[in-house]
Amino acid sequence: MTAQNESKMVNPGFVIPGCTTRKGNPTGVHWLRNSFDFKDLEAVKAMVCSFFGAFEICYNGILSYSARYIWSFGVSLCFDEDPDLRQKCHRDRITLDIPGLACDELTAPDLVLLLECIQELGGKCIRIDVFFDDYNRTVSLKELRTTIDKHDFSGFRVASKNQTIDVTKKENGGVTYDAVTFGRRGSKGSGKYFRIYDKNIESKGKENCIRFEQEYSQHYAQKVFTILAGTGGNLDVFAVSCGAMIGGSIRFVHRTGERNIVRLKLYDWWEEITKYLGILSVRIAKKKCALTGMISWHERQLSPSLACIRKAFATEKDFYRWLDNSLNVGESRMNKLQIQIANRNFGRLIYDWNYKYKKKSYSEYVEAMCV
Repeated sequence: MTAQNESKMVNPGFVIPGCTTRKGNPTGVHWLRNSFDFKDLEAVKAMVCSFFGAFEICYNGILSYSARYIWSFGVSLCFDEDPDLRQKCHRDRITLDIPGLACDELTAPDLVLLLECIQELGGKCIRIDVFFDDYNRTVSLKELRTTIDKHDFSGFRVASKNQTIDVTKKENGGVTYDAVTFGRRGSKGSGKYFRIYDKNIESKGKENCIRFEQEYSQHYAQKVFTILAGTGGNLDVFAVSCGAMIGGSIRFVHRTGERNIVRLKLYDWWEEITKYLGILSVRIAKKKCALTGMISWHERQLSPSLACIRKAFATEKDFYRWLDNSLNVGESRMNKLQIQIANRNFGRLIYDWNYKYKKKSYSEYVEAMCV
């Protein structure tokens, strides 16, 4: 039975019985974006066909690619046919983009199987959205806007209130979109972006619930993907993991001036939600590559002194002879940690002269190589 035929047997996007969080409130994945090596293009295409059927090729690329295979529900496998363009722009990588509508069309078993297949093909997750739909409507958007006004939330530094009103509409007082968001998206964000919106308005009455949705990107995306793809096909574990990620994404608390967030009283409605969702906080180590720190410190602190010393020498040859001797002395004085860092990164770095015109500092280039 194909994924599309099977999806008609179970409500799309709902975790099947036995995996719901409470009173049929579903959890799951609502967006998925992964990259692969170009050499696996045919294997990835065949895998996607097994879930979404026939495809077409399109040369109106997205995500800065020149071409893509497209399936129903907006699924795209993006690639570059030209080898030079492929290497220059995307480092021989292709990207599979599965939007929320396509995820909703899969049954829960197929969705979990899709994650497992992507993992087996070596996919690196770029974005993954996890959701929870509260059909009990435990909290209203009006109450959520109030918590933002009072700064009664933690886990994010910024929040916004988003409401669109169409004066020509009579339903819902003319409100066509109602949401609150926490965090930032894109390069300025932390890799986590949380949104809560009225799904009843967004779906035009088809789904009367409040949706809680956590968008993961950057390093968070891969970690969350690994957790969910590693549930071993157990739908209960998958559902609980998705729900707990929502519960651990943010805290709504009554602020009193106490700096320790854990000591603050939770809002009653958030306490009720997290009781049956659970709490799973996905954390990424903040410590960067130690080698990056050394190079960054050198850029800030030592480069002016070296420039000054260089001007004092009679010739360039004398300066570099002194520098070489200083390096030999420094190598003999390295501590155990510095020796470990040197051995771990031996021969890994190259110097890209043009990189300083692309980024703020060369240390960022080193950080990218040491991930």
